[in-house]
Amino acid sequence: MNLHPSVAPCEGGTPEPNLVFIKTHKTGSTTLSHIINRFGYTRKLSFALNKRHRNNGHLGYITLSKTTPKEIFLPPIGVSKWARTFRYNLMTGHARYDRAKMDAFMTSPTHYVTILRDPGHQFESAFSHFQFDDAFLIQERKHYKTIPAKLEHFMGTAEFYRNRLKHLSWEGERGLRWYYAKNNQMFDMGLDHEHHKDDDIVSAYIDKLEAELDLVLITEYYDESLLLLQRYLCWDTADIVYVSKNMRPPSAPVSESLRKKLRQWNSVDMKLYKHFNESLWNKISEYGPNFQSDLAKFREQLKEVLDECVGDLKVSSQGRFKYSNYKVKAGSGVNCTLIAESKSALFSSIWRRQSQQTDTVVKVGNTQLSLHNYVIKT
Repeated sequence: MNLHPSVAPCEGGTPEPNLVFIKTHKTGSTTLSHIINRFGYTRKLSFALNKRHRNNGHLGYITLSKTTPKEIFLPPIGVSKWARTFRYNLMTGHARYDRAKMDAFMTSPTHYVTILRDPGHQFESAFSHFQFDDAFLIQERKHYKTIPAKLEHFMGTAEFYRNRLKHLSWEGERGLRWYYAKNNQMFDMGLDHEHHKDDDIVSAYIDKLEAELDLVLITEYYDESLLLLQRYLCWDTADIVYVSKNMRPPSAPVSESLRKKLRQWNSVDMKLYKHFNESLWNKISEYGPNFQSDLAKFREQLKEVLDECVGDLKVSSQGRFKYSNYKVKAGSGVNCTLIAESKSALFSSIWRRQSQQTDTVVKVGNTQLSLHNYVIKT
């Protein structure tokens, strides 16, 4: 497989290694985090990882502070856990955007990106994945079977069902789904729900994000967004090829009238999405005359990846929610494995390397010895 660049690199040509990806929910963000994780893993970069969540490293909705890195992060590669400060290259797990707190533990200069999705589709996906219908009464759960029927019923008294989610647990945390069930993309981007009813605050916050973020990708224009990311970060197109992760199986179609209700319910997310969708297309217009030809070349490369790297689909489930991932084609090689393997397989490799390759200091007599970059087995 030819993974050499097919798109001209940015001016300067030096890949940018330091990046925070604000991983929003149900936006295609797992596929994007896999792309960034692969970039970091192949270059032996250090990730900001929550050592309490060894399956994914997510920070979730914890409040960041000056002491957070030393308290809950794995040390960077080659750094002792006793070091005064930790500095990281990459952050790709779920965490709420907090620029000042994140700057404090990222290596400077760091770029910040995220991805947004049309709330009419994002909320449908969130409803299915997070099983918001758990808030239904028992007889209601028996009556409404399809996702469109459940969504229509939920939207009839959405505030009521959302408040019921406050009393239910998800992944061991009570009330977590309350945050997911309205304007979750804006919440992930750092604006608390209590401010969502104030249009002036919302508008000012969107302006703040516009000024602070290097790029906001749009799910509906995934490949176009990745080309911009590649250009801005001076990465190769080989760095941004991908195989989709955690795909939902086909379901009953949702009517446009119902999608309109979902957008109205998530009106703050809709305002955020509209702003950055327009911003994306402004950036595409600034890319230059080669954008469409570069996009066509990139999509041809994606077809090559599918043909050479991808095997059968594997269906998994989380509760009632089912999702699919491709298997790596047998005998396809290391590059294909890195691209097509599951998110958990790549993350396990990242975790294993970073948890083992620490700079451990031992004391022999009156002398301190640093075992830099050696694997420490305990």
